[in-house]
Amino acid sequence: MLMKKTTLLFGLFLVLLLAACGANGTGDSETSDSTDSAQTADPTEEATENDATQTVTDGKDREVTIPKNPESVVALTEIGEVMGLGVQPTASIGYYLDKFNPEKVEGIENVGQDQANLEQLVALAPDLIIIPSYMEPTQVDSLEKIAPTYATKFKSTPLERMEGLATILDKQDEFAQWKEEYATKVEETKEAIAPYVEEGDSALVVQFYDKLIYQHAPTVFSALYDNGVGFQVPEGAEAITDTQSISEEVVADYAANTDFLFILTQNPEDNDRYQQLIDTVWADIPAVQNGKAFLVPNERWNDYSISGMQWTLEDLPKVLAGEKVE
Repeated sequence: MLMKKTTLLFGLFLVLLLAACGANGTGDSETSDSTDSAQTADPTEEATENDATQTVTDGKDREVTIPKNPESVVALTEIGEVMGLGVQPTASIGYYLDKFNPEKVEGIENVGQDQANLEQLVALAPDLIIIPSYMEPTQVDSLEKIAPTYATKFKSTPLERMEGLATILDKQDEFAQWKEEYATKVEETKEAIAPYVEEGDSALVVQFYDKLIYQHAPTVFSALYDNGVGFQVPEGAEAITDTQSISEEVVADYAANTDFLFILTQNPEDNDRYQQLIDTVWADIPAVQNGKAFLVPNERWNDYSISGMQWTLEDLPKVLAGEKVE
């Protein structure tokens, strides 16, 4: 969810302690032995090590060396993308795990609800940790002491992030298969919503969050637009590239020539606010007057991920049919 980025703050004590213990446990004789060993290293062993790793540029524009075929992958954010490639993450953050049906994420360890527990990660001894590009450098440094990290670029689209993961995990075939299955789901959804939607209809999405109203770039809801069922982006909204708060009156202006209005809500107070608005400021919005304004689940639609795209397609026919979606 864009307005509640998981901060993923990490405690440093354990890592620093482990690092200190490792340093103090190395005597002069050990240093000498390791030096001799390095000077007589087997070239075959070095070649094998190089074959097992790859150096890539990640979403933080870092050159990172990571394993080619990691057996244990911790995905702190991109759970759906990793699972979509046929890789079962070893662990993730509870905030993201809770969005899935429990059976879907069975076996994935919860390493903290909003903050990753560093001690748990150390115990898991992962081969690779996938992180978001907005993570602070000090947090990344802590994780690097546990395992190599690869950052996905937060502002890239879910499909772009998934493609990048497919490349480093050598899952290009799985990515191609996922895209085919997604395209099939799009066509099925188009057929399901055909009784409610006409070709060329436009749709506006806004979010109620913390007493404010937000509008996001259309790419956040790509399952509704060009990478999905084909709603048109309302005039003026296509220029939005970053999340911004907008007034109730501006929503009315944007929606003046819009066929559908989707409002992301997350609590009863949001629903009450919507009822007040459609009786006042939003009363003349065509979508409101025509019964084409709908409340939709914030946690699912606003995830800005492959999973969010899939959930939008799953929910849309039910929403348009007037069914409650949670």
